[in-house]
Amino acid sequence: MIKILGANAKLVLVVGDPDKSIYSLKYAHPDGIRSFSHENGVESHSLAYSGRCSKEVIRVANQLLIQLDPTRTSLLRPLLTASQGTVSLVLKYRQEDEFGFVLDSILQRIHQGIEPKEILVLVPRKQLGRDFVQYAEGRRLPTGLTLRFAGDNDYSQVEQERIKLLGVVAHPDSLLRIRSYAGCPDDDNYAEQFRQLKNTYGNVREAIHRANPDDFDRRQSKVKALCLRLQEINRLIAEYQNINNIDDVLNRIMPTDDEDVADLRGTLEQLREEGDTLKALYSKFLDYSRTQSTMDTSVRVMTIFASKGLDAEHVFIIGCNDGNIPGRNRSAFLTDHEYKQEQRRLLYVGFTRAKESLTVSWSRIIPFRQSLSQHTASVSTVTIAGEKCSQVGLSEFLQDIHFN
Repeated sequence: MIKILGANAKLVLVVGDPDKSIYSLKYAHPDGIRSFSHENGVESHSLAYSGRCSKEVIRVANQLLIQLDPTRTSLLRPLLTASQGTVSLVLKYRQEDEFGFVLDSILQRIHQGIEPKEILVLVPRKQLGRDFVQYAEGRRLPTGLTLRFAGDNDYSQVEQERIKLLGVVAHPDSLLRIRSYAGCPDDDNYAEQFRQLKNTYGNVREAIHRANPDDFDRRQSKVKALCLRLQEINRLIAEYQNINNIDDVLNRIMPTDDEDVADLRGTLEQLREEGDTLKALYSKFLDYSRTQSTMDTSVRVMTIFASKGLDAEHVFIIGCNDGNIPGRNRSAFLTDHEYKQEQRRLLYVGFTRAKESLTVSWSRIIPFRQSLSQHTASVSTVTIAGEKCSQVGLSEFLQDIHFN
């Protein structure tokens, strides 16, 4: 794709870090950029220094790189002006003790004057992050301080559907938004039915505009239902195009007396400024949704995967047991070895989010229901105080790393 795009260009500049390659799900692999750098006519340059991380963070992160390739000699180096920093590995017996330690450490830093936005809590699994936020919400937090899981915006199904409808009205020519809204509320977004529509009409655009239930057999009830939904969406688009007043649009999509969307309507009203068009307001809302977790009063909690490109003065990585990272290989196109290598690079991404301090934690005992629902591998099952629990081990990636 890069070669096609740059076929007529005088210069093509490709920038990437194979050590942080975690997008195999998008068919991106470390060898892609490495092989490109060795092609004829390509000048290869490397940046060996990190301008973000402290010396201790880089020292520990480099040990993951050596695990990936024991013969490697070119490692990440800190700037001469970098601070010493701190890195620690913390073991707690039960998960609630681990959560408590991390939350107390966060509150201690807040008390020392660290801004919440400079604290980042990373987890290997989404539900673990939500569990930690729920735990924190059960504790008394300083006034105005919040912990928010940034993997999603916790919008209800009704709110999500109205947001998608607002996007369709703001951008009526967007096939992506129409397709997304048409997929509500089916768990698979009517994927199979859309495939059948594309086979019948040739492409997505034609399927959206020409969908007709009469073109399908009566036994194809779900396809016929999707056709009716697409016809209704087309009618809605035509109807809303004749409404020029933003208030009228909002009142129809998110009525002020509808409790299910009252908070969402309030958010839009707060973002709205005089002279805004519907497109401008919708764009502001998207920006707000993507960045609200970085507000000064919020401590960000997110998956390690979602943290790529971000950083914070103080980073906590919780749940680093062997059942979480690496977890079970569910990839259809990665071997177990390739999967583990990518999971190790993922942890390297997590380590290098930290500018000053990095705290890696795990607990020996986790709730059995958690290990069952999240498919977290365990060493054994034990009963403690009448509660069924799973005993887990430390991630294999961390067993040989030297922590001070």
